[in-house]
Amino acid sequence: MHQLRHSEFSGNLLRLLKRQQCTHYRRYLPEHCLVSYALCRACEKKNNKPRPTIQNALNETATEIEIISTPEFTNFPSLITRYTHTIMGHIDTYVQRHGSILVGVTTHTTFTRDVDGHFSRIPAYFHVLPQITNAAQPFNLDIVSDNLDSQVLYFTARGSGYQLEAVHHIVLCRPLVDFTYIPTPSSWSTRNA
Repeated sequence: MHQLRHSEFSGNLLRLLKRQQCTHYRRYLPEHCLVSYALCRACEKKNNKPRPTIQNALNETATEIEIISTPEFTNFPSLITRYTHTIMGHIDTYVQRHGSILVGVTTHTTFTRDVDGHFSRIPAYFHVLPQITNAAQPFNLDIVSDNLDSQVLYFTARGSGYQLEAVHHIVLCRPLVDFTYIPTPSSWSTRNA
């Protein structure tokens, strides 16, 4: 009896050793289950299965366009007048591409003051609330210019003595205009919850 089991085990082991091993799951399979050397049909089918395309929409939803200013601009109306064509060109490009976008403006400036021979310089950042922009509703630079100018006047009107030294750059932000669609995996959609 013991001899029979030993020979049976030896036969099974011999057959197992004659089989090829799948490199991915390390299973010993007969020749007809392998597609190529050391790759079984199940692994090949899994590798060739179409996967959902996940698109990274971050670059399309939060774009910052920086317009660098020169130190000669000491107020926002003159800066925006000088760069109107550039600003509107960027915005029109995105409107043509996406149809409707949301555009906000952020600026970086410096203020200076001289009190009794003590010179100080501080950075200041101003932000304009976003505007919905599309072909029927163009971006209004006059609102941006007036809003930024009134923020500077409000900042300097409190008697601090700071004066706008320079507008260093203006950034157009185009936040959250698109969405990313990631399809639900079929294994999740077929579950009974």
